[in-house]
Amino acid sequence: MRPSTLRHAALFSVLLASTAGVIVQGCATSETDSIDDEESMSSDASTKDGSKQNASDAKSDTLIPTKDAQPDPGEEPDADVDPGTDSGTDAGKDSGTDAGKDSGTDSGTDSGTDAGKDAGTDSGTDAGADAGDPGPGGSVLPLQGEVVISEVMFDPSTDDNTTEWFEVYNASAQPKLLSGLTIEDYNGRKATIKGTLEIQPGAYILFVNSLAGATNTAKIPASVIAYDYGVGTTQNTVIQLGNTNGSVVLKNGTTEIARAKYSTLGLTSGNVNQSVQLKVLTYVAAADKTKWCQSPNKWPGGADKGTPGAACDCP
Repeated sequence: MRPSTLRHAALFSVLLASTAGVIVQGCATSETDSIDDEESMSSDASTKDGSKQNASDAKSDTLIPTKDAQPDPGEEPDADVDPGTDSGTDAGKDSGTDAGKDSGTDSGTDSGTDAGKDAGTDSGTDAGADAGDPGPGGSVLPLQGEVVISEVMFDPSTDDNTTEWFEVYNASAQPKLLSGLTIEDYNGRKATIKGTLEIQPGAYILFVNSLAGATNTAKIPASVIAYDYGVGTTQNTVIQLGNTNGSVVLKNGTTEIARAKYSTLGLTSGNVNQSVQLKVLTYVAAADKTKWCQSPNKWPGGADKGTPGAACDCP
């Protein structure tokens, strides 16, 4: 073969080899691009699937909130679960049980026991102190002015120590219990009325310093004598109705119920062998001299003037 032919052949070979390299190089590039496209498509598909999954998750989160999920700021608090359970159960139990126990037990016990004790003790004590124990006819101690001292014989013609007396009248419309009242004279001597002594409405009864002296010496009917205040006392302690300075009052404790302060009123001057009588039978009138009078007449069988156990006979 000629040298020029050989040179052409060698150049053709080199050119062929170079062309083949280019072809191979271009195929490799095309394969790489294909792989990249597949990866991109795969990535896109993954993204689409992920978006779908995320949307599904978001939908699931919205429809079925988990316990730990925080509520959206724009949503109302989940009041159907906790508040309903707490307020319905706890508040119900608390208000139903506690309030029931407290109001039922405490108030019932307190009001029942305390009110019972208070009402029983207070009313019992007050009624007992104020009115004393009821008498045979349900009578109670008189209030001021419900009974009055209506007549006093302080200077009889017979022995003063055994024939003095005073009269009490019931000005109320109910029986009155005199037991426990205190008789007190001008000098502060006192005698408590013992036993059971009751006075009927509109009745006059006598208190004497000696039952024997009043009936035997002064000739006072025994039927009108209700109480002998000299029994069981000595002459120095018995009530004395002074001729110059004298008075007699009935008291319930320190409260004056009835009064006859005759020497203070000036009823002792010249008043011998006759009683003084209260013409107006009230507590207020007893402090007025003009409401008193000197007895003008003798009682039947007696030597002195007065109306023991009977109404006033002053004109």
